Amino acid sequence: FITKSSHKIGALVGRLEIPPGESNYEIRKRRKVKETIQVYGSWTHMHLRGKSNRFVFHYPDGRVETAFNIPKYSFDWQRPYFLKESVTVPEGTTIEYIGVWDNSSGNPLNPDPTQTVYWGGSTFDEMYGSTLYYWTNLDTPLEVRNGIAVTK
Repeated sequence: FITKSSHKIGALVGRLEIPPGESNYEIRKRRKVKETIQVYGSWTHMHLRGKSNRFVFHYPDGRVETAFNIPKYSFDWQRPYFLKESVTVPEGTTIEYIGVWDNSSGNPLNPDPTQTVYWGGSTFDEMYGSTLYYWTNLDTPLEVRNGIAVTK
């Protein structure tokens, strides 16, 4: 479904330091849209302490909208998700990526709530990658049939 004509805009975090016992550690990243785009999917990557993730659109006209919301993130959900219908995001919109982690004893998946957690490749470390998939310059409208983008 992700084709050569697809693009992505996202936020990666290469440095994390989540204090012991912190139940609501948050990182925010922003990216500005340089042309009108058609968003058709999303993907988020966190590890065992991942708690939630949101994509918030700050439109040029001042409106603010939570476009994608994962209020209870699961380590088992690390795959792309595709919208039934794409969403038009105008040029000048700022996309805010908001990742939240739970390094407390209240998180049943937390291997050790007494330790500071850093960025790393192990499942016991943490990461953050959050991406929106989109198309641009669509002269012919597209729709998705059986997971494949086709012209209408």
